[in-house]
Amino acid sequence: MISFYSEYPNWSVLHQKQLSVWLHQITQSHGYTIREMTYVFCDDTRIIAINQQFLKHNYPTDIITFPYEYHPVHAEIYISLDTLKRNAISFKVPFHDEFLRVVAHGLLHMIGFNDKSDEERKIMRYQEEQTILLFKSLYPNIVFN
Repeated sequence: MISFYSEYPNWSVLHQKQLSVWLHQITQSHGYTIREMTYVFCDDTRIIAINQQFLKHNYPTDIITFPYEYHPVHAEIYISLDTLKRNAISFKVPFHDEFLRVVAHGLLHMIGFNDKSDEERKIMRYQEEQTILLFKSLYPNIVFN
């Protein structure tokens, strides 16, 4: 089961069914299954509070993943839309692509991909790009704003 919640003012998570199908396909292609995933979209104030409480960091991040179980996947993922929007501008990519990249990023961590070293980051970026291409091939007319 995959759930999506928005704590972000005047923003809702569209195309939840398609996102769920996509995330299940990513997971299955790597030999995993999803037991339960919860995505919470929030603002920088909320992600900073989570960062302070759990990671002792006093700054915003685009994503924080709380892994409960890896096989089958069970996790709670917080995504700051404020940071995501800034990153899309900074990286000069459409919001749609950055949105998909970050949503997939948390799942990719849960199925064994890391990004601590340069080599791991390279592999993670490749996997993220593959997931974006998969979504676009499955749903060419869906765009997230």
